[in-house]
Amino acid sequence: MEGSRLKPNSYRTMTLVYLGYQHFVRARWNLFSWGSESVEIGNEVTRKICDY
Repeated sequence: MEGSRLKPNSYRTMTLVYLGYQHFVRARWNLFSWGSESVEIGNEVTRKICDY
């Protein structure tokens, strides 16, 4: 990262970075919860198949 001196438009840049970071984290979390959900569904399917 180059010099951390604040430029006039750095506040807007920081806001954009912050919003982008929030969006990224939310997307990661959605992906994570969806992944664990599909794992649970997979376990259910496996259990049903084993019951047969």
